[in-house]
Amino acid sequence: MPLRYLFVDMNAYFASVEQQDNPELRGKPVAVVAVNAETTSCLAASYEAKKFGIKTGTPVWRAREMCPGIACIAARPHRYVELPSQASGPVESRPTPEPAEMVPPARFITAPAMLPDPQSAPPLLM
Repeated sequence: MPLRYLFVDMNAYFASVEQQDNPELRGKPVAVVAVNAETTSCLAASYEAKKFGIKTGTPVWRAREMCPGIACIAARPHRYVELPSQASGPVESRPTPEPAEMVPPARFITAPAMLPDPQSAPPLLM
Protein backbone atom coordinates (compact mmCIF):
# COMPACT_ATOMS: atom_id res chain seq x y z
CA MET A 1 0.00 0.00 0.00
CA PRO A 2 1.54 3.37 -0.97
CA LEU A 3 1.97 6.06 1.65
CA ARG A 4 -0.92 8.49 1.40
CA TYR A 5 -0.60 10.40 4.68
CA LEU A 6 2.29 11.38 6.86
CA PHE A 7 2.18 12.28 10.54
CA VAL A 8 4.62 15.14 11.12
CA ASP A 9 5.59 16.69 14.45
CA MET A 10 7.91 19.55 13.52
CA ASN A 11 8.15 20.98 17.03
CA ALA A 12 11.91 21.60 17.62
CA TYR A 13 12.82 19.61 14.48
CA PHE A 14 15.86 21.66 13.41
CA ALA A 15 17.26 21.67 16.95
CA SER A 16 16.61 17.93 17.30
CA VAL A 17 18.55 17.27 14.09
CA GLU A 18 21.50 19.24 15.47
CA GLN A 19 21.35 17.26 18.73
CA GLN A 20 21.16 14.01 16.80
CA ASP A 21 24.18 14.88 14.66
CA ASN A 22 26.25 16.25 17.56
CA PRO A 23 25.97 14.10 20.71
CA GLU A 24 27.62 16.86 22.79
CA LEU A 25 24.45 18.94 22.32
CA ARG A 26 22.05 16.26 23.58
CA GLY A 27 20.24 17.21 26.75
CA LYS A 28 21.43 20.82 26.46
CA PRO A 29 19.55 23.95 25.37
CA VAL A 30 20.04 24.55 21.64
CA ALA A 31 18.81 27.27 19.29
CA VAL A 32 19.13 27.06 15.53
CA VAL A 33 19.81 30.47 13.96
CA ALA A 34 20.03 31.74 10.39
CA VAL A 35 23.45 33.34 10.95
CA ASN A 36 25.82 33.55 13.91
CA ALA A 37 24.90 37.06 15.04
CA GLU A 38 23.31 38.49 18.17
CA THR A 39 20.88 40.50 16.03
CA THR A 40 19.21 37.51 14.37
CA SER A 41 16.37 35.39 15.75
CA CYS A 42 16.03 31.76 16.73
CA LEU A 43 14.56 29.61 13.97
CA ALA A 44 14.03 26.68 16.32
CA ALA A 45 14.62 25.85 19.96
CA SER A 46 15.24 22.47 21.55
CA TYR A 47 12.90 21.21 24.23
CA GLU A 48 15.63 22.03 26.77
CA ALA A 49 15.73 25.65 25.54
CA LYS A 50 11.93 25.92 25.57
CA LYS A 51 12.02 25.32 29.34
CA PHE A 52 13.73 28.74 29.60
CA GLY A 53 11.00 30.38 27.49
CA ILE A 54 12.97 30.45 24.25
CA LYS A 55 10.89 29.91 21.13
CA THR A 56 10.90 30.56 17.40
CA GLY A 57 11.45 34.26 16.83
CA THR A 58 13.27 34.95 20.10
CA PRO A 59 16.20 37.30 19.36
CA VAL A 60 19.57 35.61 19.98
CA TRP A 61 20.70 38.32 22.41
CA ARG A 62 17.53 37.73 24.43
CA ALA A 63 17.93 33.93 24.29
CA ARG A 64 21.43 34.31 25.76
CA GLU A 65 20.00 36.44 28.59
CA MET A 66 17.27 33.89 29.28
CA CYS A 67 19.64 30.91 29.08
CA PRO A 68 23.35 31.83 29.36
CA GLY A 69 24.53 28.34 28.37
CA ILE A 70 22.47 28.04 25.19
CA ALA A 71 24.27 26.73 22.09
CA CYS A 72 23.36 28.79 19.01
CA ILE A 73 23.96 26.70 15.92
CA ALA A 74 23.90 28.00 12.33
CA ALA A 75 21.12 26.40 10.32
CA ARG A 76 21.91 23.65 7.82
CA PRO A 77 18.83 23.54 5.55
CA HIS A 78 20.26 20.81 3.34
CA ARG A 79 20.47 18.50 6.36
CA TYR A 80 16.88 19.19 7.42
CA VAL A 81 15.69 18.19 3.95
CA GLU A 82 18.01 15.19 3.72
CA LEU A 83 16.76 13.35 6.82
CA PRO A 84 13.09 12.93 5.88
CA SER A 85 14.07 11.45 2.53
CA GLN A 86 16.19 8.83 4.34
CA ALA A 87 13.19 7.89 6.48
CA SER A 88 10.69 7.49 3.65
CA GLY A 89 11.41 3.76 3.12
CA PRO A 90 10.55 2.63 6.65
CA VAL A 91 7.58 5.02 6.78
CA GLU A 92 6.09 3.59 3.59
CA SER A 93 5.92 0.13 5.14
CA ARG A 94 3.80 1.28 8.11
CA PRO A 95 -0.01 1.22 8.23
CA THR A 96 -1.79 4.56 7.88
CA PRO A 97 -3.36 5.78 11.18
CA GLU A 98 -6.85 7.17 11.37
CA PRO A 99 -7.11 10.96 11.97
CA ALA A 100 -8.83 10.29 15.32
CA GLU A 101 -5.61 8.69 16.59
CA MET A 102 -3.64 11.91 16.14
CA VAL A 103 -2.88 14.27 19.03
CA PRO A 104 -2.11 18.03 18.95
CA PRO A 105 0.21 19.84 18.22
CA ALA A 106 1.07 17.37 15.48
CA ARG A 107 -0.52 17.59 12.07
CA PHE A 108 -2.02 14.99 9.76
CA ILE A 109 -1.02 15.99 6.27
CA THR A 110 -1.39 14.65 2.77
CA ALA A 111 1.78 13.82 0.89
CA PRO A 112 0.62 14.31 -2.73
CA ALA A 113 4.12 13.90 -4.19
CA MET A 114 4.17 10.33 -2.86
CA LEU A 115 0.83 9.36 -4.38
CA PRO A 116 0.67 7.46 -7.67
CA ASP A 117 -1.71 10.17 -8.93
CA PRO A 118 -1.12 13.51 -7.10
CA GLN A 119 -4.44 14.85 -8.43
CA SER A 120 -6.26 12.22 -6.34
CA ALA A 121 -4.93 13.62 -3.04
CA PRO A 122 -7.52 14.66 -0.46
CA PRO A 123 -7.23 18.22 0.93
CA LEU A 124 -4.64 19.12 3.56
CA LEU A 125 -5.92 18.61 7.10
CA MET A 126 -4.62 21.14 9.63
